[in-house]
Amino acid sequence: MFWTGHCTRILRGGRGWNGAGLLLAPKSGEQTRRALKEYARRTEEEVLEKAKEARAALDQIIESGKHFIGEKTANVEEAVKAGRGTMNNAG
Repeated sequence: MFWTGHCTRILRGGRGWNGAGLLLAPKSGEQTRRALKEYARRTEEEVLEKAKEARAALDQIIESGKHFIGEKTANVEEAVKAGRGTMNNAG
């Protein structure tokens, strides 16, 4: 997890410098606008891809949580049933 976050920060920093380079590069206005549009398009694609990955990870976590809760609910129901049986036999 540490390395993923660290690498992400490095890439974000690099992307920021790329954007600054586009603005500061000695190009014509049309070339700069074209480069900025391409940069924005690539960045949007990356963000959408990361959002899809995050959604998939979240869905997986939710399913794991549902499974966990289902198991614990079954355990509690079994314990309650056993407790009722013990109470009925004792009384």
